[in-house]
Amino acid sequence: MNTQALSKTYRPLLEKAALKTTKPRLLVLDTLTKSKIPLTAQEIHSQLSKSKIDQATVYRNLQSLTDAKIIRLVNFQHDHNHYEVANNHHHHAICESCGKVVDISKCDLSQLEKNVKSISGFSTINQHSLEFFGLCTKCAKKSAQ
Repeated sequence: MNTQALSKTYRPLLEKAALKTTKPRLLVLDTLTKSKIPLTAQEIHSQLSKSKIDQATVYRNLQSLTDAKIIRLVNFQHDHNHYEVANNHHHHAICESCGKVVDISKCDLSQLEKNVKSISGFSTINQHSLEFFGLCTKCAKKSAQ
């Protein structure tokens, strides 16, 4: 997709967040939108290598898009962050052996949030993040052998 088409697609979202519509920002956002799994900054930079966008620019744009809540940081308990578009609330199941990531869309944690408010004394819970770690079926079969 060319920059003009990307601009038409993402400009309203960026303007709503009071962010300038720049080519690097459009490309980072488009890369994350097209990905089926959360990506690291290094993976995004690698996918944008033909665009000649340096790694520092990728990091700056990831930070501004995260601050604007257009994308969200996902913690897979690695030594690096992953990012995904924040357009639909979901969680992840992550295989600790092969790294497979599966989105978990159903999220009814209302009772848990009530308990957290009661225990913590918080009056509101604004958001939550929940990731599940274990072995996928394929890796579980390998480890059983």
